[in-house]
Amino acid sequence: MQFSKNYSLSSEIPIARDSKIHFVSECQICSHKQLFPIPTKQELREFYDKDMQLKLGKFSIEQVHKQSLIDVERRSKIVPKKGKIMDIGSGYGTFLEKMKNYDITGVEPSIKRRQIAKVKILKNLPKHGKFDTICMFHVLEHLNYPIEYLSNLKPLLNKLGVLIIEVPNSDDIQLKQEKYSKQFWQMAHLHYFNPSTLRLTLKSAGFSKIKIKGVQRYTKESSKISFVPKSKMKQLIKNLKCDTILAFAKL
Repeated sequence: MQFSKNYSLSSEIPIARDSKIHFVSECQICSHKQLFPIPTKQELREFYDKDMQLKLGKFSIEQVHKQSLIDVERRSKIVPKKGKIMDIGSGYGTFLEKMKNYDITGVEPSIKRRQIAKVKILKNLPKHGKFDTICMFHVLEHLNYPIEYLSNLKPLLNKLGVLIIEVPNSDDIQLKQEKYSKQFWQMAHLHYFNPSTLRLTLKSAGFSKIKIKGVQRYTKESSKISFVPKSKMKQLIKNLKCDTILAFAKL
């Protein structure tokens, strides 16, 4: 998915919160949303090597770590423990630390994040070997060519293996609230998926047996910008109007 004649800029979709030159465009055929213009590979490399998402979002490493502990605990329960696991986009290594007793390999392109991590993390995908589970937690939205990247993962996944993807949900009901919406669109996220476009992306990359599930990471009780009370979480998750979606896909 990349900007083409099928994409147009919409006045209803704001510019990225942390950039004056990036906008959000929408495909007139499938409604997939993506950043415009898409940064080059060199621009992305510099962005992550300098950990600019953290700086532009005005978050501290301590804040990120605190939030990640909640996510790590949840994710550790859904990842199969048997066989070899690869975690792509390992960040500061929090999930790898949690899963250290299992056969897990981490991949993180950011030099800054690899330096901070307390565990060994690879810079690039391994060229050889097969994995029973490949995880991408909040990674796919950062890639300039998601279909191509997912296609390149297929040789690394065992025949009966599973690919687990977690991304923000562009069907999030909270996007109707201006305060929340202004924080949602950002330069670090090149693509914005909803259940149908995430499924379409995986199918286009050659995956099948795709299951989509919902997750509500933030509530009014846990976040300053969320207006969803805990009592509404189950309903939003059921209707996939929650803030996050998960995909489980096989070859």
